[in-house]
Amino acid sequence: MPIEVDNDPQEDDIARFGGETSKCPKCKAEIYDDAEWCHKCGTVLGGTDAPATVKPWHVITVIALVLGIVIFMKFW
Repeated sequence: MPIEVDNDPQEDDIARFGGETSKCPKCKAEIYDDAEWCHKCGTVLGGTDAPATVKPWHVITVIALVLGIVIFMKFW
């Protein structure tokens, strides 16, 4: 029978690291407040190192605006 490993903060860890914990917004695992990512599901928890995501409609909107400005300036 495989041994299950519990990666949640232990009582001695909480005492040593300050005890400030919260829940992961995705999987609801108990994580430290200063954690950069969730140890269970890998969700990045914000901060300055969080990867930026560009949605396709942002790109399409910018291209359409630039083309509109170019066409307007050419025929003005």
